[in-house]
Amino acid sequence: MFPIDPRHLETLKSLTLLVAGLAMATARNCSAISRAISEKTGMAISEATVKKVFGFAMSRFSPSGYTLDALAIYCGYKSWVAFTRDQNTHDLANPSAADTRLFEDPLLMALLDTAIPMVLLNADTVELTIITYNNAYTIATHLQDRPVKGIAFWEAFDPAQAGGSGPTLLLEAFHEAIVTQKQVQMPPLQYNILSGKLKIRELSWWDVKIVPVIYAEGVKYLLLQVRNVTDQIVHKDAIEQAIMRELTLAEDLATSNVKLAAANDQLAELNNTLEQRVFERTQKLFESEAKQRKLIDNTPIAIAVLKGPEHVVETANQKIINYWGKTARVIGLPLAEALPELEGQPFIKILDEVRETGIPYVNAELEAFLNFEGQLVPRYYDMIYQPIQHVAGVTDSIFIVAVDITDHVTARKQLEGSKTMLQLAVNAANIGIWSVVEHSGEFSYNDSFATIMGWERDELMTCEQAIQQVAEPCRTHIAAILTGKTGFREEYDLTCNAQRFNDGEVVKLRIMSKVNLSGPEAYRIFSGVLHQLMPPFE
Repeated sequence: MFPIDPRHLETLKSLTLLVAGLAMATARNCSAISRAISEKTGMAISEATVKKVFGFAMSRFSPSGYTLDALAIYCGYKSWVAFTRDQNTHDLANPSAADTRLFEDPLLMALLDTAIPMVLLNADTVELTIITYNNAYTIATHLQDRPVKGIAFWEAFDPAQAGGSGPTLLLEAFHEAIVTQKQVQMPPLQYNILSGKLKIRELSWWDVKIVPVIYAEGVKYLLLQVRNVTDQIVHKDAIEQAIMRELTLAEDLATSNVKLAAANDQLAELNNTLEQRVFERTQKLFESEAKQRKLIDNTPIAIAVLKGPEHVVETANQKIINYWGKTARVIGLPLAEALPELEGQPFIKILDEVRETGIPYVNAELEAFLNFEGQLVPRYYDMIYQPIQHVAGVTDSIFIVAVDITDHVTARKQLEGSKTMLQLAVNAANIGIWSVVEHSGEFSYNDSFATIMGWERDELMTCEQAIQQVAEPCRTHIAAILTGKTGFREEYDLTCNAQRFNDGEVVKLRIMSKVNLSGPEAYRIFSGVLHQLMPPFE
């Protein structure tokens, strides 16, 4: 097996999901990926192989050349070799992977050599690769024994050491800096670091400023300027000193920004290739989003995507908008604002728990009171809240799938009520109910039937035993009806005498029955009612 660059494999996996129109890979959608590859390329790779590629099944070996070719062809390349050649060409223009000499240049290092801890990230990749950082950053974060240059930021950043929603806030700040192309000053961020000889985690708070480095068409790098502000947060009496230090650092920061702007001239040669790369990826992303939008709008079930801690309605198809009793104006609004009638109901709390824990919520019969024409109306839904995590452990959005089952639940409750009322009526009237399945002879009856017949034994009464208590000629007639010797009618109404089991008393009975003629002959069901009349026949 030829050596495989793991970076290229991860890129190919991400591109495969993009072409397939999937936000993330799961064990469940590996089957769909397998079919999509086979249909588009004519090269069959099994669901098990796809699971191995995406890490949902164990494998001692790297993917085969056949599998890599199939994935590359599915993504629009002629082969795996062509894909890697294209990636290598990109890497030559990617300062985080090749030509690192520029970022080791004495001039740039001198510009970065300030008292302000700084780290430079590559904004052209999802991983936000750490390109370089200055000595002040090494000292402030105690990285002397654990260098992180060249690895993904999210690999170096441990979400478990961040407080509360810190990882989510950091991710959103990166996204804001890239989209708006403006500096972002974050509120104090908790991130505990190893300190001292014993390497014990200490409570630490950081001031983080994100400065986008812009080239022609977009942001190529993110410069993070950080300060340890633990004393300011923990010790309120040190605020004045912290303000003075902040003013001093602000002057250094302004000087560093001027020097960094001058360094942009040396990075200009990398711009053309990166711009083309960003354009191609953006175009593919728009195409993928258009396909996803069309799929969501035309799906027969209700779908919505809620983003951020406020659960803003980012996407919603017409079906779920109809379920809510609203219009398309709810898109872009927080859910609590779009559906104010949810106040006092548990839904916002459930969504908060899904976002915090990353655990899906499923309810096959969820009751909600929604505003329709000014009135709160109960509705029932088969509901799923599925968290979406672009970075492991950090829920970015929540995917909602709902099916309206109000009619089904209402009908079931009405049927349950009707059955209850019928049972009460039968018990009050002392009416015996019975049924016989022709092919098995299975005989069932209620308590009133047993009381009328005087049956007080522990074992169940058989149909033959009940018939034997009926006086002639009705006994023979009933047996002939059950065996079909008389020819079947749909309904029967008989009046006859019968002898009770317990005391031998002769009672007058009226037997009304109905035969189910709609099914196979061997499975006919005889059912009916039994009522005692007074007095018996002479």
